[in-house]
Amino acid sequence: METGRLVGQTIDQFYIARHIARGGMADVYLAQDTTLKRDVAFKVMLDALAIDPQYVQRFQREARTVARLDHPNIIQVYSTGQTPFGQPYIAMQYISGGSLRDRLEQLAERGKLLTTEQTLNLARQLALALSVAHRAGVIHRDLKPSNILIRPDGTPVLVDLGIAAVSSGGPKLTQTGGFVGTPAYMSPEQARSRPLDGRSDIYSFGIILYELLAGRRPFEAENLTTILYKQVNEDPVPLQQLRPDTSRQTQAIIATCLQKSRDDRYQSAADLIPAIDAALQAEGNSTYDPQMTQVLTHLSDSALISRKQIVPPEVEAEPELKRKRPPVWVMVSAGVFLLAAAFLLFSQRGDEPADDPTNVPEIAVVETAPATGSTELSSSGQAVPTTATSATMAPTEPPTAVPTPEPSATATEPPAPTQTAQPTTPLPTETATVIPDNVFQPIPLQAVANGTIDFSAPPVGEVTLGGVPFQLSTSIFKSQASASPFTAAPVRLPLAANVAQAQQLHLLLTLGNGFTQFANQVVGRVEIVCDDTLIVLAQLQAGVHVREWHNGQGVITTASLARSVWSEPITDDVRGTIDLLSLELPQICQDGRLTSIELIDSSTETVGSLDPALNLVGISVEYRP
Repeated sequence: METGRLVGQTIDQFYIARHIARGGMADVYLAQDTTLKRDVAFKVMLDALAIDPQYVQRFQREARTVARLDHPNIIQVYSTGQTPFGQPYIAMQYISGGSLRDRLEQLAERGKLLTTEQTLNLARQLALALSVAHRAGVIHRDLKPSNILIRPDGTPVLVDLGIAAVSSGGPKLTQTGGFVGTPAYMSPEQARSRPLDGRSDIYSFGIILYELLAGRRPFEAENLTTILYKQVNEDPVPLQQLRPDTSRQTQAIIATCLQKSRDDRYQSAADLIPAIDAALQAEGNSTYDPQMTQVLTHLSDSALISRKQIVPPEVEAEPELKRKRPPVWVMVSAGVFLLAAAFLLFSQRGDEPADDPTNVPEIAVVETAPATGSTELSSSGQAVPTTATSATMAPTEPPTAVPTPEPSATATEPPAPTQTAQPTTPLPTETATVIPDNVFQPIPLQAVANGTIDFSAPPVGEVTLGGVPFQLSTSIFKSQASASPFTAAPVRLPLAANVAQAQQLHLLLTLGNGFTQFANQVVGRVEIVCDDTLIVLAQLQAGVHVREWHNGQGVITTASLARSVWSEPITDDVRGTIDLLSLELPQICQDGRLTSIELIDSSTETVGSLDPALNLVGISVEYRP
């Protein structure tokens, strides 16, 4: 959906003033309630998700879930409805103070930290909000600083409970092998796709508390899978090494929250309250004072502490913890191989029984999470379409741009003019700034075809199709290149990437079992991670994004958003084809770094295919050097 088409319209009693942000599920607008004369945050579901009944159901559930949670530290929902274009919307409380993530970034830039008392008073309010949510059967599942907004008076407000799992009642929308969350704040059980309860939120709460006190998160890494591996297998640097000024009671809160086994954590958010009160007493014989969070409104230096004076310099850099080196090649769901990176296999650790049917040690990827902070109502970003004009193969790291030489600052002095003489030395001409063409980063693949692709002479090796370079493996085109012993779980193919200023994602896709009765139905989706934010890039529809690999009888032979870039005759009447699907990446990827790509095949669930239907033949990332 073009964000501009709603601006200036009145939907029900809400006048849409401007677009604020785009998240993984919705666009957020600033609107005015013309009846009650107040500003509201107007959240509209993305077109790409509105075609999926499960996402619509999850979005609508957000309003029902949050509306029944009455607490000053939880966002308030006003009403719901539908736009003239058919997207469901939620009108909710507008908070103009930015997010806790904004405050953490400001503190980091200035080398400052909140005092321990300020942090504990903030944490107590969040614990109260979690306690209310958990008593109502709601698990947040994506608790992080960008989902904590700050009111003008400094009060923290918990938002974005739309992806919460309701423990009792209603359908369970999260499927085996898929879940919601942000890797840097995920609990070990969430990283391993296990069933969750409120203790998962307590782990995320502990990470936030650690970050507030230490000025950094307990687990940092350059890619998604390494962070998830650390969440499951490694222990953080103890808080007392980073903040030796904190009391044992404060250190114990974080240590307990961050236990790998949920049975060793606080068993409820309510249990956090007396622990925080005891820590406040230990930190200076103080008591709970909600007004201490007013420091978040201005972050005055006089009210903060200097990080350099508190954090010992020898522990500023995270130490390299000793650990077993995870295997490089990991088989996911018995048929899809992980390539293009050293993927880490999660070891069996934790408190869940080994015979748990959901105990699948696979790389976990989030189904949906805010891309730019759908409730951080202070940022915006629009994707800028970019046309590729070069098919140059890209190196592993983006090339360094060579600046255009500046004209010489000195010029020959022209002779004094006469009636007939003219200056003999020309003036320096302006040098035009050359904007470099986009380049590409192909990602090599091996056997990732789920069905039969019977090409006799397929393109292999380093090839350019449709103006885009790819690295194609012979094994992809072998019949039944990877077996498909799957039942009801989506097939997931995670791939590592490391591309700055990524503009577009180019996929060579085909369908097997792409029968005509599957037309316009969702057969899978593409998810990406940019700057630690997980985004549903596209819901793949048969006949729209992808089609059958040949044009035989009874199959889908067109894909409106893809284009054919290669074909060969299979029989006298049938040709086989490979299509190119190009997906524009959101602004957060164009400005930041793309670190993960995942193709998820859900055809066995959504259309009842006997085998997974999607065949990924090749993939390449286009970026601005």
